[in-house]
Amino acid sequence: MVFSSPRFLIFLYAVLVLFGIWRSGSLGSRKTVLALASSLFYAAWDWRYLGLLLAISVIDQFCAVRIHATDDSKRRRAWVAASVVSNLAILGYFKYCGFFLENLNGLLHTFDVHVTPWKVLLPAGVSFYTFKSLSYTIDVYRREIEPCRSQIDYTTFVTFFPELIAGPIVRASVFLPQLDRRIGPTAERVVSGVSLFLLGLTSKVLVADNLAPSVNAVFKEPELFSGAMLWLATLGYGLQIYGDFAGYSAMAIGTARMIGYDLPKNFDIP
Repeated sequence: MVFSSPRFLIFLYAVLVLFGIWRSGSLGSRKTVLALASSLFYAAWDWRYLGLLLAISVIDQFCAVRIHATDDSKRRRAWVAASVVSNLAILGYFKYCGFFLENLNGLLHTFDVHVTPWKVLLPAGVSFYTFKSLSYTIDVYRREIEPCRSQIDYTTFVTFFPELIAGPIVRASVFLPQLDRRIGPTAERVVSGVSLFLLGLTSKVLVADNLAPSVNAVFKEPELFSGAMLWLATLGYGLQIYGDFAGYSAMAIGTARMIGYDLPKNFDIP
């Protein structure tokens, strides 16, 4: 779900209403509901890859607990290596499998050998949630943080939908301590969060999306335009990219704030 789509706005409204009505629920049950809502958010893109997201959260929580449970340096290195290798293997497969097969075919073409390539659909946000989860086990290995007390806490951290698809990447040391607070919308948080969300929405829809057609037209056939227009298109592209990412980050931070969590500022004056 794209943040600027009506479907997401309906989804967010439903989540806030649910937390607003269900104020008597325990903290654990509310985090479980949030993890389920985040899983639903991701499944709306492609439910087949939801298992990948959950598998990463289980693998890294398992490794982090084992790292924390021993003082043996070799075992600690082995468990952190298991986390790093599994995460990078998953990321490498989805991002570079097609690239390597194409190059392999080019190499084997000399020997009249052909490997049938297969299409690998890149999971939404795979780079963001892979590195976010990986940073957690590394921080535990460095003894900068302790592992989560429960799998549901860590799954909530990994699947947290406001920053799941395109960041901002939030370190475990920033997010995990907030899991002990009471979550749910309050008047102050909703007003502040909506203001940030609308600021980001304006940046994304009115600035970035309106600049994109003109910039793309110049970049598509640059030989048809003057030097001045090429410079304007270059500056316009910079504004488009900034409006896109800064706008998305502002919407993510605003959404998290409405729910009850504070994400760090990710963009400033360019």
